[in-house]
Amino acid sequence: RNDGGEWMAQHISYYASSHPWEDWAETWAHYLHITDALDTAAAWGVTLFVDGSQLSSGALFIDLEDSEFCGRLINEWLPLSQYLNAACRSLGESDAYPFTVPPAVVDKLGFVHRVLSNNHARVAFTH
Repeated sequence: RNDGGEWMAQHISYYASSHPWEDWAETWAHYLHITDALDTAAAWGVTLFVDGSQLSSGALFIDLEDSEFCGRLINEWLPLSQYLNAACRSLGESDAYPFTVPPAVVDKLGFVHRVLSNNHARVAFTH
């Protein structure tokens, strides 16, 4: 287990640093959180702009054939999560997504995506 804050450069959470299986489980869980939140934002037509520059496309995000997953994660999720956290703080609430996503975690999330893509997994959601 990494102590002294060193875990933050390699893991999505402190718990993920306790064991490689926990790292996989936490990364997988965050992949699901992120892709579900992005799909929800897309379904609501959420598009973010700052000073006239578009930060997110509002396009549907989950595509198992998307080879640019990591780039889309950075361009779509990071602005949306920062907006959600700012909105929550404005309402006196805790952050909706109180995690940082360093490059090593982006790579791990990309690996989860490739595992799904390579196995032609299909995810079905019931509402």
